[in-house]
Amino acid sequence: MEEKDNLQKLKIATLNSEQLQQKIDQESISWCEELIKDLEKFRDENKTWSQI
Repeated sequence: MEEKDNLQKLKIATLNSEQLQQKIDQESISWCEELIKDLEKFRDENKTWSQI
């Protein structure tokens, strides 16, 4: 019975790790997209400086 409980805990930990990794991936993509938008906005607002 104890072995089964340990396997169940491991399964939950693995599931939580996978969910956490997915959340990290989503947040990273979102952060990068926002950074790109900010850089494009800066470029458009500062065309003279962007061309240098």
